[in-house]
Amino acid sequence: MLCINFDVDFDVEAPTEATRRKERLLNTLKREVKIIMEESVNRKAINAKSTYVTSLCAAVEQCLLDGLKRRLLGLFGGRSTYALLHNIAKFCPEAATVLTLTIRAHDDEIVFV
Repeated sequence: MLCINFDVDFDVEAPTEATRRKERLLNTLKREVKIIMEESVNRKAINAKSTYVTSLCAAVEQCLLDGLKRRLLGLFGGRSTYALLHNIAKFCPEAATVLTLTIRAHDDEIVFV
């Protein structure tokens, strides 16, 4: 007589939608970092306007936006990364520099359009 014993742990909970979304965002971010690292090795330099940089920035932004969406009005009164950056810039000089560069780039973009 053949007896097969399957050990099944029924106490393990299924991942929630938030957990699955977080894992998906982190996997996307990891993939984009890996791609940009591979490109930097192959090309020795990557242009700031390259699609690799744009994809990485989009992945980072999605992670930030996911965190902001889980809070009512995102702690800062707005649900955008720009609002977050604007509020952090008051206390962090590096964020103020990034905000200044972002505003300057946006203004340059408007001039060229």
